[in-house]
Amino acid sequence: MYRPLAVAAAAAAVLAVGGVAFAAPTTGPTVPTPSTPTAAAPGPKQPIEHLGLSVSSPVAALDTTAGAALLTPHRSYLPVIRPLLGAGLLKGLAHITGGGVTDNLPRVLPEGTSAEIDRRGWLVPPLFAWLVSAGGVPREDAWRTFNMGMGLLAVVAAADVDRLLASLREAGEPNAVVVGRIVPGDRTVRYVD
Repeated sequence: MYRPLAVAAAAAAVLAVGGVAFAAPTTGPTVPTPSTPTAAAPGPKQPIEHLGLSVSSPVAALDTTAGAALLTPHRSYLPVIRPLLGAGLLKGLAHITGGGVTDNLPRVLPEGTSAEIDRRGWLVPPLFAWLVSAGGVPREDAWRTFNMGMGLLAVVAAADVDRLLASLREAGEPNAVVVGRIVPGDRTVRYVD
């Protein structure tokens, strides 16, 4: 499943590959490297069993079977990120896996900052919309469990957003968008609707 990059801007900005970008402080401490690995997301068996489906059950909302939708491998973000690694644009990267945006993004935020994400900044892919709706998943649980279409988030200075977006387009990532910003806080994610 193709997921676009997203970028957020403010006084500081973050970019997301396959997802959202957020704002990062333009000055201050270096973004820490996560010390705790992200827990693996639950396998496809749980939602299929919970919904009384089999892997071959058709899911009209997704125009495929439950198994095909849930077992589609994620895309590799390396081809579009590699050219940026030596450019001095990236302040941090967060791979959004189990734990969703809520638990993964704070791992790359410096002390004294939080991310503010505008959920209206991109379209949640049909797979996640279906899982939330069909599974009766509470909204905040969905944001803590799924990436909601934001597979990789990159933190960049606000002054570098345009340069980063241009670099991403050159690397084959035309759909990056601004979706949030970094604000003073306690290393949490706050959502704006």
